[in-house]
Amino acid sequence: MPVTSTKAPVALGESATSSHLLSDMTDAEAERVAQVARFSSFHCVKFSVFRLHMAPPEATCPHCGKEARRCGTVQRGPILDASLDGPVLLYVDQGVYRCRDCSRTAGSRKPKARYFRFRLPFTVLRGRYTYRARRLGIDGVKLDGLPFTKVVKRLAREFLLKPARATVWRWHDQEGDKVTESLEYRQWAREELSGVLCIDELYDGEFCVLTATDPIAQMTVGFQVLDKKGMDAAKMGEFLAYLTVIGAKPDVIITDESKLYPAALRQSWPDVLHQLCEFHFIRHLVSDVIASVRTFVKGMPKNPKRRRGRPAKLGRPRVDHNEKSKEVNQKRFLFAMNPATMSDEQATTLSQLIEAHPELSIQREFMLKAFSIFESTNTPESAERLRQEVLSDPRFLADENLSVSVERLKDDTKFEKLTLFLHYENLDKTNNDVERDNRRFRKKQKSHYRLRTARTIRNALFHKIEQEQKEKDKSKGAVSRLRPRTAHASNPV
Repeated sequence: MPVTSTKAPVALGESATSSHLLSDMTDAEAERVAQVARFSSFHCVKFSVFRLHMAPPEATCPHCGKEARRCGTVQRGPILDASLDGPVLLYVDQGVYRCRDCSRTAGSRKPKARYFRFRLPFTVLRGRYTYRARRLGIDGVKLDGLPFTKVVKRLAREFLLKPARATVWRWHDQEGDKVTESLEYRQWAREELSGVLCIDELYDGEFCVLTATDPIAQMTVGFQVLDKKGMDAAKMGEFLAYLTVIGAKPDVIITDESKLYPAALRQSWPDVLHQLCEFHFIRHLVSDVIASVRTFVKGMPKNPKRRRGRPAKLGRPRVDHNEKSKEVNQKRFLFAMNPATMSDEQATTLSQLIEAHPELSIQREFMLKAFSIFESTNTPESAERLRQEVLSDPRFLADENLSVSVERLKDDTKFEKLTLFLHYENLDKTNNDVERDNRRFRKKQKSHYRLRTARTIRNALFHKIEQEQKEKDKSKGAVSRLRPRTAHASNPV
């Protein structure tokens, strides 16, 4: 294939000192070079011009695979390429071919020969940027997590290219269409699965995104984009069946307390163990403790109403009851805070509040015992012993709000699912792994997928899975598996 190229480096400034180059070109070539006005936003631009001849006498027809003869040439350009030395402008003499064997009909008319152009290996059909320039824009979004606007600024600053924001978005969208769920991905998911799945649903506008991740292997196993209005337990069952099809056979499922999961899990995986998220359960206990503190604040003495007129001067300072109740109400969250995450200043403030109001020590003691039940250092027996201490304490039952939390702890089946992680060495007690992924996806929504559809959401998630698979292939480490601590009884879902 005869392919020839000529190079003419050009430097244009505000004075337009390019007459020496234009004088050596034909009128058509000079008109094409004049199209570099797109770089007028830069003070001074240095670029290179290449002339390529890509028109061999014969070429293979992309429709029938037979050889066709050239019948003419067309001129393409400029096609922009990225370079650290400045933009590269490619002008191509592209061959046009006529395939007589591959004909096409138009209604009742006679068959016509099919015409096609020589396939350029460095750009897409009718593309204005090369694959290398497109890849820089796609990687800026997919790998670096940049918004589309910042990708445009980055290309302009580093490569003196200035595609439109919509152009970069279209590149990313077209790249997502190419990333499909293949047989190799299914095999990879089957081989790398550790035995644990975290499942959660994300409600995003009119869509509901179901996602399953592996917290030990650090990968996304599968997802499904559904209509939010039609989301029910049957749809969740279809998602679990899809996970089975791609090869996921978990030993433990971690979910929150949503009603979507129990029936679907019994139908798809009746023998799987079910770990309920400890964070979601503790959140209910925290709400009950805060409600108890608020009840105490409402019962605190209030300042008497002042009489009209100037207040009388008293010889002794007046106790401000309103200020005390306001202080307790503003710092009520300290009574339900985990001591592992509490700072020294917060611990000191909490001790002062309990010393000033000894009645509030009950709420704090209940919360401390609740945290101690779900400590990872416990055994199932010690966790059950701590639970019985809470259930049998009359002080907690006497409080109207704390008694609600005591009732939450009375469910033996639910407590067994909450403490399943104590039977394993490396099992998470929360489904925070999948929820962190959902939060990262939400964070991208404003800058990346404001104009989103079900297809663009799928493309974004497939981009994420593809990148996870590439990182896994690079590391090539040992596959982590779920490790039991001791033998444990069956825990039906």
